[in-house]
Amino acid sequence: RDANRANEGFALSETDDLTKLPNRRAVRAWLAGDLAARRPMSLMLLDLDGFKEINDSLGHRAGDTVLTMVAVRIREAVGPRVRVARLGGDEFAIVVAGTDEMALMETAHGVLQELSKPLLVEGIELSLGASIGVTVVEGASIDGSEAMRRADVAMYQAKNSGLGVALYDAELDEFSRSRLQ
Repeated sequence: RDANRANEGFALSETDDLTKLPNRRAVRAWLAGDLAARRPMSLMLLDLDGFKEINDSLGHRAGDTVLTMVAVRIREAVGPRVRVARLGGDEFAIVVAGTDEMALMETAHGVLQELSKPLLVEGIELSLGASIGVTVVEGASIDGSEAMRRADVAMYQAKNSGLGVALYDAELDEFSRSRLQ
């Protein structure tokens, strides 16, 4: 019984309470495992556009409903072989086995297309936008924190450019640093 309770507790520590998706802790474990095994993989970070306005206008209960629906739509868009997690707030992670940049861009655009379908929340039809940053990780040249940082830099580039999806490029680091300054 104690072992079962310990396993349940561990599972809960890696699960987002609202969406029942894995959480940030789980993503870190995935990245560490994939990097240690030198499995080629890619990380996408998705941030909803304008989510604060939903919470401010309709309340947090409506925002929670939207986040739950978004989690379902992302899962449907990527299929069962892709790992999806909620990092917190309105940010989600998508971890893909493989590094084919064309396939990754197709996957990201498929997610955006699925999310763009109207949602009905408290009698109001909402259209969501999102921005996705994509980074490819091959070998053990970086750690999980660096992979997250690179995907985050690409996601902000996607948001600032209005394109919806951006693939990490080392040149984006300079843009990111200048934005910080």
